[in-house]
Amino acid sequence: MTLNEAISKIWDESVLWGWVHPRIPSLFFRVLRRDVSRTNQDGSAASGMTFYAFDRGSSVAALLHEIDTDTVILIRQYRAGVNKIEIEIPAGMLEINEDPEVAVMREVFEETGYGSFVSLKKMFSLSMSPGGSTEISHSFYIRVKSTDKTGEGGGLLSENEFLDVLRLPASEAILMIHSQGRKNPLITDAKTVAALLWLENQRLSK
Repeated sequence: MTLNEAISKIWDESVLWGWVHPRIPSLFFRVLRRDVSRTNQDGSAASGMTFYAFDRGSSVAALLHEIDTDTVILIRQYRAGVNKIEIEIPAGMLEINEDPEVAVMREVFEETGYGSFVSLKKMFSLSMSPGGSTEISHSFYIRVKSTDKTGEGGGLLSENEFLDVLRLPASEAILMIHSQGRKNPLITDAKTVAALLWLENQRLSK
């Protein structure tokens, strides 16, 4: 028996509480109860366990790299979960049954105004907070040129998005995930840190 086979199996799931935005179906929040059965590695039965999880769907994110200027496009916006302004890569929620590549192209245009790409590559899918959240963030590396910006960006006011678009040299953006003598780095958002670490590693390996 492998470790994964030994760990757990969900045998019951229920929604304890839920809310859906009246105009935006992809904006929802649910609290789930998951009853899990467990089998020991020797095959014997173990007692069941109950867990609770916050479900808000999954998301997409884009490390947007303007290759002719070696610039990274970032977003600065208020985040209610941490009650402060965060600097992040462009991101947004997946619609129901939506392909992540379709979603990330939509979100990039809405938030930054870039309407065409040189290339789009999947980097990774991240469990954002696996101890208590169902969210998976699908992250992409998108290469663009400065002439690919055809829209204004800034997000959608109808979705309560108030965004500042930042254009930073890639080397400067990478430095912002390191503390450099500060108490905390300038960028602390998990998906953004992971994406810029990926870019840093790509540059170091050349």
